[in-house]
Amino acid sequence: MKTFLIKFAMQKPKLVIALIILFTLLTGMLVGNRIITNPSGIIDTDAENMLDKKEHVRVFHKMTKDKFALFDMVAMGIYHPGENGVFTPEILQAVNDITNEILALKDNSYVIDAKGDTFFVDLSSEFEVLDDNNETETVIRHGIIFEDMMALNQIEDINGETGELVIKTLMSEAPTTHEGAMDIKRRIDLNPLLNNKIASTDGKVVGIYVPVNSKKISYDLSQVMNILAEKYLTDIQVDGMPFFGTEEAQQGEYIVAGIPVAQDTFGKYMFEQMGVSAPLAGLVIFILLFVFFRRVKVIIAPMVLAILAISWTMALLIGAGYTVHIMSSMIPIFLFPIAVLNSIHVISSIHKRYAEGAGLEATILMTYESLFVPILFTSITTVVGFVSLILTFIPPVQIFGIFVAIGVALSWLLSVTFLPAYLVLVGEKTFEDFGHAEDSEHHLLGKIGRVLQKISQNYSKSVIVVTVILFIVSVIGISQIEINDNPVKWFKPGHPLRHADELMNEHVSGTYMANIVFTFTSQAPELTEGAITFAELMQLAEKNEINTAFYHRPDGLIWGELVNGTEYLAMIEASEELSDTFMGDFQKELQKQKITLVRRAASDAIFETYDEIEYADLSEILQDSNMRRLYFDAENQILFGQDKQNDISWYVEISEDVVMAIMFNEALANLKQRPIKLADAHEPFKSPELLNYMQIVEKATLGDTTTVGSIASILDILRKVSWELRNRDDEYFRLPLTKSETGQYIFLAKGGESPDDLHKFITRDYDAAHLWLQLSTGDNKAMEEVVARVNNFIAENEPPLGIEIDWAGLNYINTVWQQKMVGGMANSLIGAYITVFLMVTMLFRSLRWGLIAMIPITLTIALIYAMIGFFGKPYDMPIAVLSSLTLGLSIDFGIHYIERSRLLHKSTRDFKTTIGLVFGEPATAMLQNTIAIAIGFVPLFFADLVPYLTVGAFFFAIMLISGFSTLIILPAISNLLQNKLYPVE
Repeated sequence: MKTFLIKFAMQKPKLVIALIILFTLLTGMLVGNRIITNPSGIIDTDAENMLDKKEHVRVFHKMTKDKFALFDMVAMGIYHPGENGVFTPEILQAVNDITNEILALKDNSYVIDAKGDTFFVDLSSEFEVLDDNNETETVIRHGIIFEDMMALNQIEDINGETGELVIKTLMSEAPTTHEGAMDIKRRIDLNPLLNNKIASTDGKVVGIYVPVNSKKISYDLSQVMNILAEKYLTDIQVDGMPFFGTEEAQQGEYIVAGIPVAQDTFGKYMFEQMGVSAPLAGLVIFILLFVFFRRVKVIIAPMVLAILAISWTMALLIGAGYTVHIMSSMIPIFLFPIAVLNSIHVISSIHKRYAEGAGLEATILMTYESLFVPILFTSITTVVGFVSLILTFIPPVQIFGIFVAIGVALSWLLSVTFLPAYLVLVGEKTFEDFGHAEDSEHHLLGKIGRVLQKISQNYSKSVIVVTVILFIVSVIGISQIEINDNPVKWFKPGHPLRHADELMNEHVSGTYMANIVFTFTSQAPELTEGAITFAELMQLAEKNEINTAFYHRPDGLIWGELVNGTEYLAMIEASEELSDTFMGDFQKELQKQKITLVRRAASDAIFETYDEIEYADLSEILQDSNMRRLYFDAENQILFGQDKQNDISWYVEISEDVVMAIMFNEALANLKQRPIKLADAHEPFKSPELLNYMQIVEKATLGDTTTVGSIASILDILRKVSWELRNRDDEYFRLPLTKSETGQYIFLAKGGESPDDLHKFITRDYDAAHLWLQLSTGDNKAMEEVVARVNNFIAENEPPLGIEIDWAGLNYINTVWQQKMVGGMANSLIGAYITVFLMVTMLFRSLRWGLIAMIPITLTIALIYAMIGFFGKPYDMPIAVLSSLTLGLSIDFGIHYIERSRLLHKSTRDFKTTIGLVFGEPATAMLQNTIAIAIGFVPLFFADLVPYLTVGAFFFAIMLISGFSTLIILPAISNLLQNKLYPVE
């Protein structure tokens, strides 16, 4: 049964090759169809997609962006180290020119560079929207949000220097004098929304921030910005020197930064990197195989097999509608060594056996009879290792795991169909003088094998001791691992994006964004029946049965929760009944003051000769007068009176609406005297209580570190307006003291040309606001420290009633998926480890052998993670998934060693003879695999993208550690336990 596929392939090799070609064409058609129908949806480098679309943090992040009209930013920084920095007329004019050309892209699809050449660019993107029938349709829109651009000629400044609050564009026209340039800097320094954000405090950097609604245009936009910077900055003279300086003395520079640029640029580079690194790795492996086997026609087989497996896998992934993410872009790298492993084992065995003279087909059959079970089980265990990545619950990693597993399965299938078919087709002639059975031990690999044999057999106990020591050392290294990721650090130090990130964050507050969102969540319960009256509300208050109370003054509603947990709703509505209740209570109060209330119609003359007053002023008037009689006109709802002694005549309207407001205020005054939690539900974020709470959270967020460079919020606008209104008296750089004052400041702040800008910090209903954090680093570790500090502060300082606080922003999303990755990868690794152990135990029908087979795997994984800790390499996504690869590769060697040694022992019945034979062809094959794959990935050491460099380095380490540990530790254990493991039957 196990040789059925091999015999079929050998008997009908041309049919097998034809079927393979047909399947290749079919998978190619899948890819072609995807490219034609949805070319823009194939590449995905968006970190948000590391989380499921329904994940809370991702949903909330989108809600926050929609609520406050926030967008991802591509930032250009212009830097000059001169005495005046960038605040010279020439540089500021260039900033305006660059900004205006970017704005012109709204109507143009090109820019003209410094040489006069036209650079065409498509900055449109596809978006899915709901049409009138609530069905999804795809529309094309411009990727830039032009109205939200932040640049010197696009932002407004609040200025009260003239004694009148003026809100206008900061720099409509660039200044023509040094004094004018310095005035622009001074005004930026005085505005907390602009200081160290649009330009650095030291004046060396000025920014142009372009909001994009699609990260996919970020790379192309960055190219446009580079062209415009060269065009407008090259000919500028600063202090008698060119802006850029000379080769000997470099001066100014421009940079483009931001997470969207880093992600989109990585997307552009990753295919170029794979297009170079994967072929180089294949070439090196090919050369090494040629050194081992000296037959080009033979060693082409593993290379073609690997290419087929990789091509089919990627075609199935793309054809199935999945995107190529950073993880799935690495599928070829992960598949290559696995795909050639089985082939090398087969070819190495044929290389050893062919010289025995049995003939090609007989040799192939004998080889597969001894190797079929090992290569099947090593493939299955590798599939299990990668399928276990489903437990990470991170979509790109799950897709990566599934399709690598598919690739491994395809590789196995090709190794038992394509490989024997191909070997038969190349014919006996190719294999003349192919085998070297008699002198394999005298070759280099044979000599290495004999050295390993001596170490494992002569120093078995020492090997075990060293293994235990390595485990202990590994635990120490693992304890030093730091979990961290940063999209900008996907590029090597010195890369323009790394340099841009360092320069911008050295001078301005930070280019990494996060948001602390404050939301007022309480809504009045929908009780059409059962609402209580004013009198009933007062009775509950008198009995201290009310726990919380939310009030909405315009709607006359008070609601909340009673002490027993029951909800209540009080509706204080304008009505005749309420007015009667009020007048009854009012008359009782007058009687206490010995004042009589007389019902009398008011004459028209009263409205002309009497002063109209507010009801709130009535109490003070009555106290200061000697009136003993008041009059009430019930028909016109007018209360009036006259104090002839003090020459005071007045009237006050007592309409149903006024009565409602009076009674509402009375109810609130009553509630405020009691231990009841209160919250104003009407435009809550105009409330000083909520604004002050945001302010203390703002202070806690900044802390005493430099991680959070600055925070922008509605608080800055309110403090700035207060300060400017009072001649910049620092005592008044504060928040409003009343809700009414807040409303006045907001009204004034909306007096410029862009009144909607304020609502990027607070919603139009004033029921939500946020603190917009600018961080100086994109490291997740730094973000986690900020989140922990703020969350601890909030836990110790309870938010006002009705306020919920949550986090949003790309930096925070990166932190969340990193945390999920750690837990998910732990579950994945544990699950795969246990499954592989059970499978190996079933394969060998021995618990003892199952445990022994896991030792090299365990040591390899431990040492790999220890290296991460000792070298200070952050634990990121590529490293996390390497544990799955370690399982697959390490168990390959273990299964081959154990299976081959047990088969050999059945014929030799002597352990020493068995171990000698094991260190012949089987050990040679394992060493060939180890060395070929390890050295094959050395080209990745020189990759420009750090994740690929990481994969190359750890591939190298995994192969060496797993290969050599298997050939030292397992023989040593076999020697110590030979009587139990290899009994003489």
